[in-house]
Parts: sequence; C-alpha cells; structure tokens
Amino acid sequence: PDDTASLVRWTGMVKKLKNFLETAFQVEIAEDRIEAEIRETNRKNRIMDRFFDFLACHPPSIHWRELYDVIGLDHVTNSEELRHLMEGITLRLNERIAGGIFFGFHDSPRVLVSGCPIGGDAGKVLQIIDEAGGVIVAL
Repeated sequence: PDDTASLVRWTGMVKKLKNFLETAFQVEIAEDRIEAEIRETNRKNRIMDRFFDFLACHPPSIHWRELYDVIGLDHVTNSEELRHLMEGITLRLNERIAGGIFFGFHDSPRVLVSGCPIGGDAGKVLQIIDEAGGVIVAL
C-alpha cells in the first residue's frame, strides 16, 4: 500500500474495470460510488477478520460447517446486516470458549483447504478431513 507504482497500477485497473462495466451494461458509474463501495467492502472485511481470529484458537472454537456457512454471509449482506449477525455469532463463540467447547484437540492437524470448490460435493472433502481428525481453520 505504500508503493506509489502499485497504487497507480491498482487505480488504473479500477478505472479500466469501471470503463468495461459502463460499456457492457450501458450505465454511468460515479467516482464517489466506487469509493463508497470500497469503503463498504473494507468495513465488511474488518468484521470478517474478527471472526477469523476465533480460528486461531488451539483447538478452534468453530466447526468447519459453521465456517462454511459464515464465509458466505459477506456476499449477501451489507456491512450493517453483517455486523449485527456477527455480533450474535461472536457472543456464542465467546460463550463456547468460556465453557471449554472446542473442535478437535490441541494437537489436531490444522488444515487450510485451498482449491476445493465451495458448494455441492465440497462438503464431502471437508467431512473426510474432519473424520480423519483434522480441523479446518481456513477455506
């Protein structure tokens, strides 16, 4: 973020995308709208980052099925809706931790699943990891 050349390149790519979308959909996109959407996305990313901090627990306090469900929320909510949902989820996770409820064991293999499609049969892959004693901490 501190490299001027990178910022210039990124800004150029955003403008290129804007031009493409305006042409493809025959609309005009205001500059302030782009900035507003970037700010909204950044707010949602900060909310999700706090959720992902729970996955740093050894063992984690989140089951892979919950992780799977929650990661899709930011695509279907605005930041205020997401914040409200995540407050409730955070409360439950803190209660879990206080109650000593975790998934897997302290020495369970921690697994990052990458390149696996989300949806459909992906759950089978995640279930196999779970049954083999691994804990999924990132998708």
